[in-house]
Amino acid sequence: MNYTNKTIGIWGYGRVGKAAAQFLQSRGATILIYDERPIQAPSSMQIAKSIEKLFESDYLLPSPGVDTRAYRTQYQGKWLCELDLFHNHFHKPIIAITGSVGKTTVTHLLAQALAAAGWRVKAIGNIGVPCLDIVKQQDELDAVILEVSSFQLEFAKSCAPDLAIWTNMHPNHLDRHGSMQDYFEAKSNLIRYQTKEQSALLPVELHQELHDIHLKNSLSFFGKAPKVLNYPFFSIENQEIHLQNHDTITSIIPLNSLDQSIFPINWLMVYAALHLLKVTPQPLAIKPISHRLELVATIAGVTFYNDSKSTTPVSTQAALAALAAPRTILFLGGLSKGIDRTPLIQSLQNRPLQVICFGKEATLLHQQCTALQIPSYSFATLDEAFQLCTIITQPNDCVLFSPAGSSFDLFENYEKRGEEFKALVLRYGKTTTIS
Repeated sequence: MNYTNKTIGIWGYGRVGKAAAQFLQSRGATILIYDERPIQAPSSMQIAKSIEKLFESDYLLPSPGVDTRAYRTQYQGKWLCELDLFHNHFHKPIIAITGSVGKTTVTHLLAQALAAAGWRVKAIGNIGVPCLDIVKQQDELDAVILEVSSFQLEFAKSCAPDLAIWTNMHPNHLDRHGSMQDYFEAKSNLIRYQTKEQSALLPVELHQELHDIHLKNSLSFFGKAPKVLNYPFFSIENQEIHLQNHDTITSIIPLNSLDQSIFPINWLMVYAALHLLKVTPQPLAIKPISHRLELVATIAGVTFYNDSKSTTPVSTQAALAALAAPRTILFLGGLSKGIDRTPLIQSLQNRPLQVICFGKEATLLHQQCTALQIPSYSFATLDEAFQLCTIITQPNDCVLFSPAGSSFDLFENYEKRGEEFKALVLRYGKTTTIS
């Protein structure tokens, strides 16, 4: 599409909005920006003083965090998608990863695995690097690993990655999508437009749900039994990652040769992807993922973990399962995003832990814990919550900052929330012996 002399309305001027504005302006478009927050933009771009002014644009590109539901039908035909723009202008292989949980970890691991095999790769997208910023770097790359969220996929109409990986499907962002079906439809856009030359690696649980999409791509599945007949199926059998293709079973790699701090299901997806890409795996020295079970410090015998990336109950439950400690101090908070966190609270019963609730929904979380006789506390801010933490911890305790909710009640994003927690820990450490 030719954008010369077209006015493109950029709705939201965060990382994605800035990248899109620069990308489209470089291709001749006139840029009009709207953001509810005060912003500073280049003088060559215009700032809309009202949402109505933005809608006068020829096309509209919303940032992923913008809720467009009230306007979608009225301005149908105007909406652009950053993923479609990227797909149309990036001419190297795209490996795209989505899912309710685990997509950042798999993106991170797969990028490292491909780099170890000699590929020039970059992890981009929802992981923190806007994809449109990378178009101009494509001559320096062999491929990109693109993490995508359901928000990014909502308006996708042509994006077709060479390999799509869908990690799983759990309730998430229901305050935005409204229903699990709408959430599924958004996620499905990752594979909906793939051609027969392109591939998708999918969890076996989605096998039946995909029947109505009329896919043209090459499908492989992973997970636990029952296996999907007539498709390549990756699984973990006898502590090894296996591929079953019709009657042929291939052993890919034993789990005990891999980093044990990584959940086996994530390794399964990574090595399945390497197999589909026909890449010979090389030894890996895993680099830690910021804000995902990140060890911050051990202070006076108390170990502190930053797991701010856990914005869903499922990811917090996984974090709890990964840690073994005589007693855990668990920070819960953030916004539920329309997800019922009751099952998470119920799973905490009869466990050696105390819960510190913070933020906008702290009172509700505290009430749910109290009703189940789970020791808990409620605070409006993270700073107040952490002050209590320093009082109640004992040697050999594990402090797990894994909120199970989004950060937007108190912080701009989960990264800033995690950085604040780490700063509180390190300030506390300056007054106490760090071991």
